[in-house]
Amino acid sequence: MRRIVIGLLLLPSMVLAGALSPVDKAILDHYYLNKQTNSIPGAYIVDRSLPGIKLIEHTITGQELGQNSVSNYQVAVSALAANRIAGTAITWAEALGGMTQFLWGDFTGGNYLSISTNGFPSFAGSARNWTSIHISGFGMTVGASAPDLDTFGPSGNLLAYRFAGVTTIEQMFFSIELPHSWDTNTAIHPHVHWTPVNASTGHVDWALEYSWQSEGGTYVAPTTLLVTQATAAVAWNSQRSEFQAISGPGVICSIIVCRLYRPYNNIGDTYAFDAALIDFAVALQNDTLGSRLEDEK
Repeated sequence: MRRIVIGLLLLPSMVLAGALSPVDKAILDHYYLNKQTNSIPGAYIVDRSLPGIKLIEHTITGQELGQNSVSNYQVAVSALAANRIAGTAITWAEALGGMTQFLWGDFTGGNYLSISTNGFPSFAGSARNWTSIHISGFGMTVGASAPDLDTFGPSGNLLAYRFAGVTTIEQMFFSIELPHSWDTNTAIHPHVHWTPVNASTGHVDWALEYSWQSEGGTYVAPTTLLVTQATAAVAWNSQRSEFQAISGPGVICSIIVCRLYRPYNNIGDTYAFDAALIDFAVALQNDTLGSRLEDEK
């Protein structure tokens, strides 16, 4: 018999004849998980092979628990089944006993998907997901001391901006708006994807100068981050240089204004050849699929 894991509950799959839809069962499963009074930790095995639900045993202690342990659940199942058969609507408030959201997953450990009664989903703990914002070199702005747009890759048929390893500190400019899905309580992780243009050994320094502010705020003097990365001593080998994580205003739609450059004259930069830029990216964690309002989380 197949089992479905919901929270800490192991449930054999079944359908009450002519009564409960999958949504109804989900509501009642969540009702039980939030309302059951037995506090023994672990997973409970529930026999759902009959309309009368009975808790059989606790998976850690092996303790058999009687019918009374799930009386609230049984009453809710019976009431919902009877009303569905009679065509009477069951409201979320009735099914959930005043609860305002579903928590799917390890909610005792803080890792779960939450769905509010208005249908808005959000994620907590390890349920949050990672995404990246990518800025191609072709999407950046060049000014004074711009890197050369030159051949990229062994065929020479592609192009990339190549930051020189001698003579000039070359730079590019861009900005990033933080997305509506971003978890505003977390830091973001900026990094550069690039390649060396030959098999010589050495290190490449990248510098990121940035100022980050929300709408209505005042931009302040920029902060500069520096990262040093050894080449792989393989021409056109894809490299990732990770800057330290940064935190900002903690507001969606806030904007980071950036300058990316190669300080070739730094003592750490020992690769005397071009570094070809693939892109700049910011990795971040999301706790929603968007925002409830246009400019508020």
